[in-house]
Amino acid sequence: MMGRLAKWLRILGYDTAYMKDVADSEVLRVAFKEDRILLTRDAQLLNRIKIPESYLVKASSGYLTQLKEVMDYFSLKLDRKKIFTRCLECNVPVAAIEKSKIIGKIPPHVAKTQKQFQRCPQCRKIYWPATHYLNTLNKLKGL
Repeated sequence: MMGRLAKWLRILGYDTAYMKDVADSEVLRVAFKEDRILLTRDAQLLNRIKIPESYLVKASSGYLTQLKEVMDYFSLKLDRKKIFTRCLECNVPVAAIEKSKIIGKIPPHVAKTQKQFQRCPQCRKIYWPATHYLNTLNKLKGL
């Protein structure tokens, strides 16, 4: 329901679990077990459960509007040092990696034009600060 919001919280460096196509009972089990804040747009779910840390996201559309709402509600700060420090796929903190160790796993143009790389130790996805990094910073200016 809020996959793009989860992705953007990860972009900002916040530990964000996102479970797609999972029963409410499993979401609640994980939230309790991992002591997580539950964000949802499902008012009925919040009425049925008693999780101390939960929030009903009111913005119905626009992930940036939802992101601003959540950041305001929880007083989350935008820290440029934390941006792009988590894997967007699996939420694990990424680690710097030398270009020489990933040659052949990145496009030739990227190998020629980029110097800094990060890799997720879990899913092995490789990241580099290209135009999407600047585009992301521009989108975040309003926050």
